[in-house]
Amino acid sequence: MKINAVRNIALSLGAFALLLPAMNARAEEGELWQTEVKVEMPGMPMAMPPQTASICQPKGRSSEEMSIPKDASCKTTDFKKSGNKTSFKVACNGKDNSMTGTGEVETLGSDSYRGKMHMVMDAGGQRMEMSQNFSSKRVGKCDYQPRK
Repeated sequence: MKINAVRNIALSLGAFALLLPAMNARAEEGELWQTEVKVEMPGMPMAMPPQTASICQPKGRSSEEMSIPKDASCKTTDFKKSGNKTSFKVACNGKDNSMTGTGEVETLGSDSYRGKMHMVMDAGGQRMEMSQNFSSKRVGKCDYQPRK
């Protein structure tokens, strides 16, 4: 698989952790979070720079709700909560690829959290591994657009 295709897959999966909401017409008061994701893939010729995004989330949403992948093609299992840490497993099956992984989210207070995920992907018969480290902090208010 070409390096650019691998990099594009990695960046797409990095955005997967950010969980950007779809937009519609009705706005509610939300919370603005600044999230940074660092993706590492063994065998890549150079490190990918961290990706930072500002994300508007519903007010009062937990760090687990914001950071654990949710997608129609994914199933999240084995939730374990101990103190301020939550661990989980995830498995996704797409048309031409699949992914399994483990993750952990640590709540650092009401205004921040951090976590990590390790994923193994099978993209067109080629196995790839990827690790993500992410952190997020609440930075203000926003107009949240709930999904339809």
